[in-house]
Amino acid sequence: MVSGPVTDPELLRQLESDGGDSSSGPVTDPALLAQLESNNPSDPVQSPQGSSWKQKVSDYLVHPLIEGGSMAVGGAAGAVIGSPAGPIGAGLGGAALATAMYPPAKRAAEDVDRMMGLTPPPQPSIGEELQKGAEIETAGRVMNVAAPAVGRLFRSGAKKVAKLGQGITGARSNDIMTAYDKGLSVYGGPGLKKAGKIFDDAAIKSGAKVEPGIEELLDPQLQHAKDVALTVANKMRGGEQLSAQEALSGRQALDFIKEATPFWQAKKLRGLSGLRDEFAQAVEQASPGLKDASTIYRNAKVRSTLLKPMRINKRGDYSALLPMMGTIGSAVTRSPEELAATGGAILATSPLAAGAGAALSGEAARATTKLMASPVASRAIASKVLDSSKAREYLKKANGDKDLARKMAKADGWQF
Repeated sequence: MVSGPVTDPELLRQLESDGGDSSSGPVTDPALLAQLESNNPSDPVQSPQGSSWKQKVSDYLVHPLIEGGSMAVGGAAGAVIGSPAGPIGAGLGGAALATAMYPPAKRAAEDVDRMMGLTPPPQPSIGEELQKGAEIETAGRVMNVAAPAVGRLFRSGAKKVAKLGQGITGARSNDIMTAYDKGLSVYGGPGLKKAGKIFDDAAIKSGAKVEPGIEELLDPQLQHAKDVALTVANKMRGGEQLSAQEALSGRQALDFIKEATPFWQAKKLRGLSGLRDEFAQAVEQASPGLKDASTIYRNAKVRSTLLKPMRINKRGDYSALLPMMGTIGSAVTRSPEELAATGGAILATSPLAAGAGAALSGEAARATTKLMASPVASRAIASKVLDSSKAREYLKKANGDKDLARKMAKADGWQF
């Protein structure tokens, strides 16, 4: 019986209503049961088993795989069974069989818990388990359907951040988005010099001239380059098919023009970059053999840009302002901490930081959408979310007292 004094007025009133003797009638209120239990040293509060590695293996591996996997298999089988009735029949059949698979799968996972030396929570009724199975299946299907939309939402947000990153670091937003789309693989592949040789070799095989002619080299006013670029652009915009040589000549002409354009003419440089991309696509279309080589070279250029540790200007060169600020900062710095802060500020505004952030964000976004789209993972996530929501309800009833919330849950035949 109760070995310690009971001080809660509500509990005292219920004990008095039972004739002053707690043995004369059962106490049914879960909160009061929990307090009675807390006064019983023979039944101490057990800390959640999640603190042990075995429980973590059970929570994050055994149960998700067995329960989520069984429901996914059941859903697929139910869809096949219901398919003669059309899409609606397949959907209903899949949902029904997936829900029915939850109770036996949960018991199988609990059998594994017992083999691992863990004590499963009290077994709820089959009706309660079927209800939870239906909730898990519904939430899992919602995640499966929502996964593509979430992926598009992530990418839309990334494009806005990339534009902001362009203003901060000088790297083109398209290059930052390439890092987002390719992830960490953007840092793989050959370097810029080797990629250039690969492209030159492919161009020679296609019959295109790679080295600039004498007209381009001796063109201080860039008139010849402008004429070539304008002729090729007009022909391309007019819908005519360009040869590999024409497209390549146009791209080379734009490179000369970009090189001579001052960095403060940012709008003109952006327009030239866009036109150059169009010429690059025309090169690929005119000579399929150049497509792979062009992709390799373009990826090498993006990687070269995203590895630069200081801010760059529109021409891709290091900004003259930031190195100057770094020099001044180190000259007036009086401590290593201030020097580190100066270096950190320069690095934070670099393409290196923007590229790494975009690549890691892209990897995380794709991993999230893959989990949401997976029949097994989505149902495992749904189960955890539902359990967390239920745990929060008990915590709210217990005014944030975790021990009391666990005892109230235990009184209801549930454990967290």
